[in-house]
Amino acid sequence: MVNAIFTEKQKIKQSFSYTLEFEIGELVYLKTDIEQIQRIITGINIKPLGAVLYNLACGTDETNHYGIEITRDRDIIMATSN
Repeated sequence: MVNAIFTEKQKIKQSFSYTLEFEIGELVYLKTDIEQIQRIITGINIKPLGAVLYNLACGTDETNHYGIEITRDRDIIMATSN
């Protein structure tokens, strides 16, 4: 039974795919950050079934975010209206 479960997990690992939207070292912004502070991508984590999390550093802080939360372009309107 244990071998069968392991085999099924192994099949799942082999069948998923992922797309990297950003690269390590790229400068980005968080879409919801009202200050629009620039961050750098310091790492990429591939989660089960192809989910991709990006490690973003800002000063000494590092946070994890999905690609949908990140943009290459600074939102000038958001940054100047707050």
